[in-house]
Amino acid sequence: QPALTQATTGYRPAANVNDVWIGTDVASGGVGLNVGQLAFGSPVAITDYIGATGDGVHGNWSERLSKKEKTFAVPVKIREGNGFTLGDGTQITQIKVYKAENVPASEVAAGKCVDVSRNVKGLAKAEQVTGITPPAKLGDLSLNAYSSDEGTLDLHFCNPSKIAVMIPAGNYTFLAVR
Repeated sequence: QPALTQATTGYRPAANVNDVWIGTDVASGGVGLNVGQLAFGSPVAITDYIGATGDGVHGNWSERLSKKEKTFAVPVKIREGNGFTLGDGTQITQIKVYKAENVPASEVAAGKCVDVSRNVKGLAKAEQVTGITPPAKLGDLSLNAYSSDEGTLDLHFCNPSKIAVMIPAGNYTFLAVR
């Protein structure tokens, strides 16, 4: 607001929600020199550009913060050894798609369950397994999976039907979260 700045004695008007500014985020009474915080403000959005200039029209920005959301126009990567927590949930340090290879075809008797173990390099015992994709339709079989030990996936097939059913042979992909 250049007119407001020019009309104010000393050219220092009070802060305004319509200002674009870089400043400090401290209490009005001040703080010690070692506890000040850098702050940015804008009436609409704060936008980051890398290797581009902003024109307010084109979406050539990398990151944007508005009153409603933080938007990234580039992939977000969290360095190994760090994680993120959504809400008051558990910290997540890795989400990865794995493959249990060469699961053999075998029979699950009527009304019975069968466990099939496979070695999966890199799978940790503490990982939660979800999103299992079999190589073919399961028919009447149900399927759960869990990591029973370091590098070991247990596929748990159950057959509630009154006839024996075959486990589809092949590679099973799954998502694991730690």
